[in-house]
Amino acid sequence: MDAARGLAFLSFGAVLFASPASDAGGARQILKTRCLPCHGAKAQMHGLRLDRRADALRGGESGVPAVTPGSSAESLLIKYVSGLDKDVVMPPVGARLTADEIAVLRKWIDGGAEWPALADSGATAAVVRKPSEHWAFQPVAHPAVPKLDDAW
Repeated sequence: MDAARGLAFLSFGAVLFASPASDAGGARQILKTRCLPCHGAKAQMHGLRLDRRADALRGGESGVPAVTPGSSAESLLIKYVSGLDKDVVMPPVGARLTADEIAVLRKWIDGGAEWPALADSGATAAVVRKPSEHWAFQPVAHPAVPKLDDAW
């Protein structure tokens, strides 16, 4: 009976790790570590931003979508990271993406390229704000004490 339980546990684990949610998580991690330093909230080289779905679907300066949900074969992201375009190779410096990383991105795009709900909701606006705009970096002010009509 213990072997059957162990097999059921392993089967459940295989289903869990093969789910689209885990593909999205893997793709997000690859984008975060390998793409967002140049195409994220702080920098948008060639006008491309990959941390928000709407921007990735819009594309950069070329106007061609970087990601085509449901079709990794048509996605510029895959074309560039896999080396299919000899003129544009991403990332331009450092180690290239591995075949496994490219496979994760392909599977994520073919599965619809889902982003987390917060990515397009504007909830990231506080993160994008300049640090100098934070209240802690503002000059100390001495506002006037309000006058009360009633002294209790």
